[in-house]
Amino acid sequence: MQTAFAWAALHTRRHMRKKAFKWAAAVCAGLTLVAAWTDSTSGARLTFRMVLPFLALYFGAGALREEIEDQTLTYGFTRGLGRVWIFGARSAAALAPIWTLALPAAVMTGAQVDAPTAARFGLAALLGSLAYVALFAFFGMFARWSTTVGVLFVLFWESLGSSVPGFIGHLTVVRHVMTLAGLNAEGVLTTASAPTDTVTSALALVALAAAFFSLGAARVRTAEFVLDKS
Repeated sequence: MQTAFAWAALHTRRHMRKKAFKWAAAVCAGLTLVAAWTDSTSGARLTFRMVLPFLALYFGAGALREEIEDQTLTYGFTRGLGRVWIFGARSAAALAPIWTLALPAAVMTGAQVDAPTAARFGLAALLGSLAYVALFAFFGMFARWSTTVGVLFVLFWESLGSSVPGFIGHLTVVRHVMTLAGLNAEGVLTTASAPTDTVTSALALVALAAAFFSLGAARVRTAEFVLDKS
């Protein structure tokens, strides 16, 4: 546990020194200002539908893919830390910068309305990023084009599929994030969000995260990772 924590802390510091983290910080700060000056739901809609999934894609898909491409994965596998623990530590390191940026932005945006809205927005950012990182960290282990597939997934399936009423919309992550935040498909704050729907969406996000973290752990335990020496 101590070694895994140290490994996660190491990669968290690496993430937060990246230019992408600084750009994301500027975007989140800008959205918070937009929410303060205009309509808070506009900032929340952009945060949940675009900023959150793309942050999770950038940091999550590189959980192990980054070390495969840098040819440094062997070093991690020979440090006396189990493969599953390495996967968990790298996933935690991917979550840290997202929670550092998106969680305060979501809470401050919701605070423009009232305290319950701030709590809903914060919980939606927390569980939404957990589900997205688990999803992208799992697929990031398969191929280099996983990032491209992730972009298409966010732009088409998440953006378009979530707007489809009924069963199809509930197959998207963002629909559950928006429901948990008390927002409808158009990003309008709903004051009478059904409690059962909120609980269902929260459980769906937790179940999705648990499922893909488990699948990722199972794959990293048995998979053979080929490092390209060319």
